[in-house]
Amino acid sequence: MSDTPETNSIIRNAQTADHPPTRLAATLTVKCERLERERDEAREHLEHVKEYGTEEINASVDLRQKLAQALVELDNMQDQRDLAMKVISRLERERDEARDELSKILKNE
Repeated sequence: MSDTPETNSIIRNAQTADHPPTRLAATLTVKCERLERERDEAREHLEHVKEYGTEEINASVDLRQKLAQALVELDNMQDQRDLAMKVISRLERERDEARDELSKILKNE
């Protein structure tokens, strides 16, 4: 079954009216079929919007924005954690060096 019944009906009627098909008619047929498909897709989209409502669509958009914001915040927190880990490592190294120095001083006395 064709997905462009209106265009096909017009073509059949034109062919039965003893109009010989031409290249222009073929080109117009292709364009009409494409336009009919696009119109049907737009109608389906409109039905979807009517069915789910714009509030649900807006809520979905808001959730996506919040998710994007949360991902950015998570990335920032991970950067801060990495910096904190570097500081902790430096402090542990300095502590260990200080212990070693203290140990050497106590041994010499």
